Amino acid sequence: MARPVAATTPIDDKLNCNQVKAELRINQARISELGQEITTSHNNNTARLATAPISLANPLFIDVSHSEQKEINALNQRDAVLDTLIAQKCPQS
Repeated sequence: MARPVAATTPIDDKLNCNQVKAELRINQARISELGQEITTSHNNNTARLATAPISLANPLFIDVSHSEQKEINALNQRDAVLDTLIAQKCPQS
């Protein structure tokens, strides 16, 4: 189930470098998971359409919500904010 996130949060200014980097890692892992969900959903939809007679290809069983892509877009927007925070809060090593 998709869970879009806000690009900014009220506590962004209180996060330290390690917290920002940890959130970025978590977001990247979630984006990867969602990509796999999209692929699986697409494959399932294709299989349902290919194997069911036209009269039984009920659109109620086909996922067209694109909710995973919406969450990916939201995570990418959040990650852009996190990248800016990393540039501000993390000393260059």
